[in-house]
Amino acid sequence: MIIKSMRWQQLKEGILSDELPRDRTKYVRYSNLASINQKMVIYYLKRGFRRPGTKKDCLKGILEEMLRSSNERYDIEDSTKFWPKRS
Repeated sequence: MIIKSMRWQQLKEGILSDELPRDRTKYVRYSNLASINQKMVIYYLKRGFRRPGTKKDCLKGILEEMLRSSNERYDIEDSTKFWPKRS
């Protein structure tokens, strides 16, 4: 969950440390994103710092990049949950 009163710096730190967004059923951790998605998240974070008036749009872009449905690598994060490890 991302709180509206959260500062942009806190948002950045939370995303990069895999703490945000918290809903793992809907979003993928930053560290598990494909490189192009990680670059886009960084782009939106930088844009939000440079142009505070665009923060709302940037947040939407970040969440879109982290959505499971639009990400090809979400299965990496879930693979241990559904498939038992082989010895």
